[in-house]
Amino acid sequence: MRLIDANALLEYCNNQKYKMVDMNDIARFPTAVGWVSVNDRLPDKSGNVLVCYGEYNCVMVLNYSCRHHAFNAFDSLPDTELKIDDVNYWMPIPEPPKEAMQND
Repeated sequence: MRLIDANALLEYCNNQKYKMVDMNDIARFPTAVGWVSVNDRLPDKSGNVLVCYGEYNCVMVLNYSCRHHAFNAFDSLPDTELKIDDVNYWMPIPEPPKEAMQND
């Protein structure tokens, strides 16, 4: 099961002339923020993500490299020995609360 962004679905429907939903388009909708199994898919772009890894499901921020298809690796480095192979889930790093952004 994949949770999609309901706002993206509503916007898509509002922009359709006949209000019909093409299921092929829905497959490309962004996923609602939540944990994604590495067995389902990997991040679409390189950068920092939250990961849940190991036997005890520890949570930390790691860099994901699309070039190496690995966590804890960087696109610009040729060395891929820094992979963490036991990542179970990942998710985008959520935006900070709006209140925190206003206080800065």
